[in-house]
Amino acid sequence: MAIQTRRTLVALLGGMALLAVAAWYDAAVMPTLQADGATFDPNQAAISLPVGLGYITLAAGVILVALLAHWADSRFVDVAYALAGALVAVLGTIAWSGVVGVVGVPPVDALAVIGVALCFIGLSDLGLRRRRAAGAARVSPIS
Repeated sequence: MAIQTRRTLVALLGGMALLAVAAWYDAAVMPTLQADGATFDPNQAAISLPVGLGYITLAAGVILVALLAHWADSRFVDVAYALAGALVAVLGTIAWSGVVGVVGVPPVDALAVIGVALCFIGLSDLGLRRRRAAGAARVSPIS
């Protein structure tokens, strides 16, 4: 398997793993905290530590996925991140709007935030790739 193919697969799997962690956090961690009697008062210690750790973990995941996209150096990864991220951001918000009424737990909406981040990562990496290509075309070798 070529190095480029491995890099592409690692970047795609990294993005999927980050989406899975965000979905788990919204679907399992937050309802469990509420079931244990935690209120969503930000001053309450029972909720502040898990929510804070969740934010830190998800932010670190976004940085990692951005580095993976850059490392993969693949237009396919960029387009996949942009499309999947936009889709997850829109569909995640639509899906959660019904869930809040059923379980009464406001999600952190980590999935939508990660979706938007993936979309921006894909679009920005495509833009950087285009700028590099335009800059390389302008530079002419000295004969």
